[in-house]
Amino acid sequence: MEKLSTKLTDRLKGIRAYPVGLSADDVQQLSLTRDLVEDILNCLASSDIVDQQMALFFTDILIEPGSIDKNQQANLIAQIIRLSGATGKQVQAPAYKLLARYSSQVPDYRAMMLNGLQNPDPMVRKEALLAHGSYCRAKEVFPLEAFENDNYLTETVMGGPLVYELRNIALEAIERAIGKTFQKSEKSEAQSSGAVAFWWDWTPYHVWKDRWFKKLFM
Repeated sequence: MEKLSTKLTDRLKGIRAYPVGLSADDVQQLSLTRDLVEDILNCLASSDIVDQQMALFFTDILIEPGSIDKNQQANLIAQIIRLSGATGKQVQAPAYKLLARYSSQVPDYRAMMLNGLQNPDPMVRKEALLAHGSYCRAKEVFPLEAFENDNYLTETVMGGPLVYELRNIALEAIERAIGKTFQKSEKSEAQSSGAVAFWWDWTPYHVWKDRWFKKLFM
């Protein structure tokens, strides 16, 4: 049975820069017609993960708040919310990214994003971290402190050094929330493979926090 997303990829015939794979540059060349939006919505509603992935990809590139009619947008947001509860980073993480785009129209947005910070999938945690400014309260950093020991490791570039990426993103989010910039120094840790992992030292944040609490309560 042909996948619903074939209707999306067929639109790229004659547009693709390369015969294999899709690129954002290819998709950006499409005109955002009502029919195209309906094809995207049908794929989002599909139970097939490939359809869902493709629709989320097209949505991320083509659709901004207010760029489609209100009924289609309401349907789009409902589907994004549904997929944010899916399992697996192929769908859940890109859905979380889009939740932030429509934050003002997502019921319980803050609660959903706070839950995202604790998601077992590091890609979901990353999207929730990156959107922190859209749902945090004034100077709210407590939900971010657990990331000091987050165990997600990734390469900075293919074949490059390893980094505890979410530790660094969380520290940047803390800086934005409290309006401070801490001096950066790297910590490192040897892995069982022999590789070395790096991340920013959180000590300056803890020194600032201790001083702040002393001023507050003394």
